[in-house]
Amino acid sequence: MTRLALLLLASLVAAVAALTDPPGFNNSDIMGWLGNRKKDDDTELVWSITMRGTALGVNTTAAQREWEKLYRINGDLLRNDHTNLCLEAAYTASVLRVYGAVCNASSPEQTWTFAHRRLEHAMFRRNCLAIVDGATPVVRMEACDQSAAVPSSQKIRFFR
Repeated sequence: MTRLALLLLASLVAAVAALTDPPGFNNSDIMGWLGNRKKDDDTELVWSITMRGTALGVNTTAAQREWEKLYRINGDLLRNDHTNLCLEAAYTASVLRVYGAVCNASSPEQTWTFAHRRLEHAMFRRNCLAIVDGATPVVRMEACDQSAAVPSSQKIRFFR
């Protein structure tokens, strides 16, 4: 009887873990870079989102192929290959911040939707990831521009 109870408990633990843990990682077929590519007649500018520790940054010189897109019905998870953390957005002191956090497939704060040429947060609708240009470009959340002409700062894509 005790053995049967232990087997049932082990099965239950495995089932719960399967619901909360993200799918397996390190699948090179779904690795890519996250960012923006601008082209004109003479040049091509690449803004590639990077993660070091929990902080996001921007590489303006080359595409950094360090992101894994995990497809889910309610929205995608984006995991960084260097840090093994997922892209997450949450409010801190009434400011929506974006950073890296331990991956949790059941966390709504880590759910993203690629739509209308931008990366929108699935839980905080109408809030988009943006690369803001400046002396040092930064990654932040901002209100999604609902016009047909999406501003270049919000044209975030996943490139393979």
